[in-house]
Amino acid sequence: MSRIADRFLAVVAVLAVTTAASAQPKTPSSLAEKLRQRVDFTGFDGTVKDAVKMLAERYDLPLVTDRNFYVEVVDDPLHIPKLSSVRLDSLLRMVAQHQHGAFLVYPDHVALVTEYAALYETGLLGPADENAPDGGDLLPPNEMKRFLPLTQKGIINLTFKNKPLASALEEITDATGANVILAPQAGDKAKDPVTARFANTPVHVAVRTLCEMNDLGVIEDGNVLLVTSRERAEARAKLEAEKKKAKREANLNLSVGGLGGGLGIGGFGVDTPNDLAKLKEQHDALKKQVEELQKQLKKEK
Repeated sequence: MSRIADRFLAVVAVLAVTTAASAQPKTPSSLAEKLRQRVDFTGFDGTVKDAVKMLAERYDLPLVTDRNFYVEVVDDPLHIPKLSSVRLDSLLRMVAQHQHGAFLVYPDHVALVTEYAALYETGLLGPADENAPDGGDLLPPNEMKRFLPLTQKGIINLTFKNKPLASALEEITDATGANVILAPQAGDKAKDPVTARFANTPVHVAVRTLCEMNDLGVIEDGNVLLVTSRERAEARAKLEAEKKKAKREANLNLSVGGLGGGLGIGGFGVDTPNDLAKLKEQHDALKKQVEELQKQLKKEK
């Protein structure tokens, strides 16, 4: 009986330890996972700066404010009501939006930035983007360079020796936080080993180099690099080139059409490249006539 009792007590002890371990809150494996945690929030009233400090200290968040985040002063005090089971990223979004800003998540910290900066870094807007108001840039050139997408701005210093391409790409994403996604179309080539050393190399350059080594292609869309088959990447590049060409021609026709209508050439608007060539010929002919008239006037004098 004593032996059975000892075994029973041992099993109970193991179960107690296991239960206690499972009852402990799970430690987040990444900063993004930590921001998805739910908390009971007691509420807040005060300034945005105080709210940022409170969130950083209370929830051990590595928050960094960009130099322009507080440039625009918001006089209205920030009020966040008492909330149950709210996600940390939701609280952070409330604070950032009150300041007309946003937050960007990196591997080791969260940056509070202006709304425009976030639009450029996430790839939603680019230089001279058509989606920007009046077709102009929302940030000066030096600021746009600071907020390039991580696929272009991220720098890697890594060495790969006979490492499967998929593992190398995963290591690049872990090191920089850039979005590098492996498509199913990459097939078995994603398992082929690569050997390379990158020193101070932009993410998109390193990814394209590794893909070239394994006869794969890359599709760049916003702030995402999609590694796929070479055929699919080439087809996408051809489609994008055709779209740009069609857009340029449409813009040319629109601008030339307006010019022709204003000049009233032949009673019709100029709406084709051929009409533009004819307009140039007429301009050159008129120019020659003016030059001949000027010569005659000089002779008469």
